[in-house]
Amino acid sequence: MPALFFRYELSPIKVRYTYNYTSWFDFAIVVFSLFGGFFTCAGMIEALVRNAIGVVAPDASAKTGSD
Repeated sequence: MPALFFRYELSPIKVRYTYNYTSWFDFAIVVFSLFGGFFTCAGMIEALVRNAIGVVAPDASAKTGSD
């Protein structure tokens, strides 16, 4: 009768912990780049929504005061 067998070896695994410290300057660059990317994406989404509203309902864009 055919069968399928699995064999497990229980051997210890070596775990190596390393700590990498970054400077405050590197941390500040990461934080400011995150904020900059967020505001860039938010601005592009806002412009896309504003233009989409202007295409769908041109009268609505005139009432909001946009070009």
